[in-house]
Amino acid sequence: MGLEEKRAIKTAQDGWLPAKTKELAELSGGGGMTYEIDWASFEGDVKGIEWLEFNGPQQVSNAFRQVGKDDVGKEALREAVKKVVIRNTKDEKDKTLSFEGGALTLVCAFAKSPGGRFKDSEIRDLLLKNL
Repeated sequence: MGLEEKRAIKTAQDGWLPAKTKELAELSGGGGMTYEIDWASFEGDVKGIEWLEFNGPQQVSNAFRQVGKDDVGKEALREAVKKVVIRNTKDEKDKTLSFEGGALTLVCAFAKSPGGRFKDSEIRDLLLKNL
């Protein structure tokens, strides 16, 4: 991994990632879920790292905000979602969205937004279908 990718990852880890993790807990009424980001999948894709916050965690937060709009929704999120897994892919045709075993998984071409990411409404619909 190159210097620019390492810098972008450090910026994320020290900056927005802790805030987005805290936001998940708040939106689910105290859930202990975490982000598990496959940083190695971003190798050679500085733009993907730089665009990750909005195209990944922000979309998840927006979906959580809609699902957890009341205590019933917050409880459902707390009980079902244990972690949010994020992986990068180079090609938007390879993007996938799944929810299994407590893991909400987004595989996206983050640098190719908007076509390479999932919208909050798509994430919300998947959650609602599985809660």
